[in-house]
Amino acid sequence: MAYKNISFLAHQEDISFVSQQLLLRTISRFNATNRELYENIDQGFKEENIIDILGALNGIIENCSGYCQELENIVPILNQADDLLPPDTEVIEDLPDLLEDSSGVDGGGE
Repeated sequence: MAYKNISFLAHQEDISFVSQQLLLRTISRFNATNRELYENIDQGFKEENIIDILGALNGIIENCSGYCQELENIVPILNQADDLLPPDTEVIEDLPDLLEDSSGVDGGGE
C-alpha cells in the first residue's frame, strides 16, 4: 500500500463526510482485491495448481493486513468528528488499549 501523510484544515462539518468517504473507499478497495483473489483460488482448484492457490491465500493475508492498517489510519480523523459523538461523550484515543481490553488479554499496555 502506498500512503501519504497529509495535513489540511477542514470545516468541522466536513470531517464526518471525509471520514465516511475514506472508510467507504477502504472497504471497497479491500472487497475488490479479495474478490479477485477468491477467483484466483477458484481457478487454482480448477487447474489443480497449488502454487496459484497458495499465492492467492498469501495475497488475502497481505490484503487483510493492509486493510487493518488503513482502518487504523482513519481513526485519528474519526476522532475529530465531534458531530458523531452524543452529547457529553469522551473521545477514546487509545485504540490499541481499547482492543486489548475488549479481548480480555493483557498485552502490557497501560
